Amino acid sequence: MLAAAISLGNHMVSSMVLYEPGDLAGILQALRQLENTGMRERLGNRGYARVQREFSAKRMGKAYEQVYRELVRIIGL
Repeated sequence: MLAAAISLGNHMVSSMVLYEPGDLAGILQALRQLENTGMRERLGNRGYARVQREFSAKRMGKAYEQVYRELVRIIGL
């Protein structure tokens, strides 16, 4: 993934190639890094692992449950 550095939290950096917003030379350099097959594979594997870890059905279900519990608490149902 190619991303502007300003839009990220630290936890995502290991699966992305970063550039500074408005830095055309930096964007070009980041794109050139993605020409490397090994780099693309590493970034893809890290991104896939993050999705599996943070967005599993069980974890998302718990997150929705917390949201609904908070809504019930706020509106007093």
